[in-house]
Amino acid sequence: MTSDNNRVAGATRRKFLSLSALGTTAMVAGCMGGDGMGDVDGDRLRTDDRDYAAPEDRHFNPFNPTGSAAWHPGRMVFDKMAIYSAPADEIYPVIVEDYSKPDDDTLEVEIRDDWTWQNGDAFVIDDWVTQVEINNALISEGEVGDDEEQDAGPFVQDIEVVDDHFARLSLRDPLSEHFAAINALATPPGDADHGVFTKHDDEQWSEWHDQIVDGDDSERMDAIEEVITTPHPELTDDPIGNGPFEVSEIGDDEIVCELYEDHPNADNVDFNEFSIHHFEDPIQAYLQGNIDASHSGWPVSPDLQEQMPEGSELISEDMAHNNLITFNCGYDVDVWDTPFDTPETRQAIAHVFDKEGLRTLAEDTEVEVFEHPPCRVPHGAIDEGEVDVGDFTEYGQNDTDRATELLEGEGYSLEDDTWYTPNDEEFEITILTGVDNVVIQTLIANLEEFGIQTQQEEVDDATLDERRMAGEYDIIPDGSSADSISEMWSLDLWDWISDLTHHSPEMTVPMPVGDPSGADGEETITIEDHLTEWRITDDDQYHRELMWAWNQHIPQVEMGVEPSNGVINTGHGWELEAEHGIKHGLDTVLYDAPSITDEGLSWSEP
Repeated sequence: MTSDNNRVAGATRRKFLSLSALGTTAMVAGCMGGDGMGDVDGDRLRTDDRDYAAPEDRHFNPFNPTGSAAWHPGRMVFDKMAIYSAPADEIYPVIVEDYSKPDDDTLEVEIRDDWTWQNGDAFVIDDWVTQVEINNALISEGEVGDDEEQDAGPFVQDIEVVDDHFARLSLRDPLSEHFAAINALATPPGDADHGVFTKHDDEQWSEWHDQIVDGDDSERMDAIEEVITTPHPELTDDPIGNGPFEVSEIGDDEIVCELYEDHPNADNVDFNEFSIHHFEDPIQAYLQGNIDASHSGWPVSPDLQEQMPEGSELISEDMAHNNLITFNCGYDVDVWDTPFDTPETRQAIAHVFDKEGLRTLAEDTEVEVFEHPPCRVPHGAIDEGEVDVGDFTEYGQNDTDRATELLEGEGYSLEDDTWYTPNDEEFEITILTGVDNVVIQTLIANLEEFGIQTQQEEVDDATLDERRMAGEYDIIPDGSSADSISEMWSLDLWDWISDLTHHSPEMTVPMPVGDPSGADGEETITIEDHLTEWRITDDDQYHRELMWAWNQHIPQVEMGVEPSNGVINTGHGWELEAEHGIKHGLDTVLYDAPSITDEGLSWSEP
């Protein structure tokens, strides 16, 4: 998907982080001991816990939302069948030994024969099948998954268990082998992507599974209701996992896991304990040396960077969020008269935007400028040459001449430095929320200088959600993951974007790709059909046309990027060594590395 979302700025950050912390040593040293969390040494890696549930109240049933919301330390206790690095577009097998696709609708899966549960029982494929079949029932009943999955049925529709280590899956959609493996093994829908947490002969999971698969309608619904409401197993129940660590201690704000020595990768793990700690301010906890690593929220603002411990190194560097300007495109909207029901008016506003102004306004924040033409692709993928958009239309250059040409073509007029609509009314744009959003504030300044009035309404979250889904706005800010190419073009994400922007399911674009003059005429693209064909055929031409359609229609336009990285303190002696797609392409790499890498996390005397 992308190889490095933050390649340009990342090098500067890495250099800064490794050299910046002069003068902080005394502060860090003062927090090393006496904090109830153990000394800094090679026995225990200490990380932050971003969840809010008290440790003693947690459990390992993500189908129950209270477990999904507080899953840590589940990623250390339960392994996944496979791990998918979206930025690298790589599938890393964990429990899976091999997979293949003998025909369009079948995926065959083989698992390793050396995986065990933490009581010594062999891990068999029925353990995973139990989870898939329960998850399928929840999808069918609308308890998990998106609307498309619920309407079409689960992605894996039937499973034939051939033996303890081999199964044959019947698929709903004839996807390519790569996309099928991502959907079935690495990132299944709902909360089944937390790892394999259902032991098939566990008394409770077995009872629920049998009722769901073989029971009558009443038994099935009763079991589903219990699955989504029962905290099973609780952390205090001595849960049996299959991952590299098992729960050993539970405190008021701390959970300690110890190495499971019979894990297939245990010989490659050179520390004995992994602990997570809840802090009101995890950033300060790291800055003060109370933890050795942090999963997300980095890099921090420049004033906090000055407090970074020497030897801090960013991880998960390909993870980021785009800051977008979102237009109400008016499709099927009767309650609001949006000015942005044509691509030309949206393009005009995008041309007025000044990225240099954003650069100045954002210099004291974590927001960076999106340096490329909008195409719904991570900027790192463009930097690395994974896609070529050099001939795509660029926006954000404060090109007021082009904006004027486009607006006048739509019947707008400029009189005495003020723009008027085709109905001879002052052109005023309603912007819903975004008072603290530097992209929106840059846009407002650019529009008012250009002669377009703005009205900014700050509303609560419930009102925002109601109004944006009803189409009662002109512009809103939005943020979306910018981790990978295909995730940014998933079917369910497009469903969300089309609902949010009220854009037609079709886009008519000038052709050929990259020529806005349309020398070859126009082509109407049905987004869902293009997305489906791309996943079936792996033909990049479908993706190139989707990018071009986005660039010309811009229901949203990406102007800013906000990295969402992790950090590890090499000054404490810790190192994270893994191939790029793992080290920088997973936001859970601190959990995943012990399961899938030979080098992984290691410690040496600093």
